[in-house]
Amino acid sequence: SVNWRNLDTTPPLSYGADTELFQIKIYQDRTSVTNLSVVWIGHGITGGSGSTYHTRLDIWNYQTGAWVNLVDRISTNGSQVMTRYQSNITTNAPYYIQSGSGNVSIMASAVSNSIPADMGIFTDFISVTVH
Repeated sequence: SVNWRNLDTTPPLSYGADTELFQIKIYQDRTSVTNLSVVWIGHGITGGSGSTYHTRLDIWNYQTGAWVNLVDRISTNGSQVMTRYQSNITTNAPYYIQSGSGNVSIMASAVSNSIPADMGIFTDFISVTVH
C-alpha cells in the first residue's frame, strides 16, 4: 500500500521546494530483506528562465534517522528533467524499512537554488520491490 503527501517546503540554502512524500508498506519481514529495488518515473520543472533547480529522490534511513540521496539531477533555464531512476540498495537494506510498521519512506522533490522559485515535482510511477 502507498501513502502519499504533497509537501510545500523550504530547505536550507534554497529558495523553495515542491516535495512529494511516499510511504510504501512492506509486508515481508524486514530482517530477511537483502535488496530494496526503487523505481521512480517523473520530472521536476521550474517556471522561470535562468532558474536552476534540482530534481531529487531520497530515501529515509530509519537506523540513522536521516535522508539518503538516491539521485540529484540539475536543470536550468526553465527546462524539465524527466527521470526514470532505478536504485538497488543491497547494503543494510533493512535500515530503510521501519520496524513495526514496515514503511519505506521516499521523497521526490524539485528544489530551487535561485529566483524565481516557481517549481513543481510530478511523479508518474513509483515502486519498491524487496528480495
